[in-house]
Amino acid sequence: MAKHQVPIIQANVFDPLAIALVFLTLAFGFWTVQVINDFFDIKSDRIARQRNPLLKEGIRRFYAMWGFTLALFVFVYAFVLNYTTFLIMITFVLLGVVYSVPPIRLKRILFVSTFIHALAIVLAMATGFSLFYKNMALHAIPKPLVLATLIGVSLGFAAKDIHDCEVDKKDHVYTLAVLFYKRDRLLLRLPMAMLVGFSYLIYAFFIPKVLPGAVMWSSVTFLVTLFTKKPKEWIYFLLVYTFGFYLLYIITQ
Repeated sequence: MAKHQVPIIQANVFDPLAIALVFLTLAFGFWTVQVINDFFDIKSDRIARQRNPLLKEGIRRFYAMWGFTLALFVFVYAFVLNYTTFLIMITFVLLGVVYSVPPIRLKRILFVSTFIHALAIVLAMATGFSLFYKNMALHAIPKPLVLATLIGVSLGFAAKDIHDCEVDKKDHVYTLAVLFYKRDRLLLRLPMAMLVGFSYLIYAFFIPKVLPGAVMWSSVTFLVTLFTKKPKEWIYFLLVYTFGFYLLYIITQ
């Protein structure tokens, strides 16, 4: 990691407005693609996810306007930051479209769906790097971090589909959870537990100094998946976010 050097073109780490805009751009970007996804997941969400706002009557037009407004904020904030961030966020939202919207709807395809999440996270990294490197943002991200994220997230994000695997089967959405997760018996949960737990160890393979934390997060994820019949999605996201902060801390030392 220390050998990966890219000349800093613009360093404004102490600019609170720029940092706030990065967080807002990413937060609204993820929210925008979630709104898009909600429109095309109504059928399955009636069974699996009662929190989809579109399950309420008479809200469709308002929710569509809300999604449009979020997207507008994303693109305005991104353009204010710099042109590179603007292009990154256009790509980010387009990923959300091809992920959710028929006839493409890539979330139906094994491995492709979680790989798109991995790409989205790399683009989110590039948004932060764009503050310092502008049009060299993607190049500036350390390659071991990019590879670890593309592989690790592609495997680990299968955990988010555990809650929906029964519905996904009926909706012809093929995920790793559909293939490998059987919640009725402990031994049948083992393959999925091993898969999502191993995803954190991928980072240690590419970035050896994160090994202690990778082992800890991997163990917790493995145990949660193995011994919980219906693991909550928020637990996995909490693990991912906390590992992200740990990763950031370690690689910047």
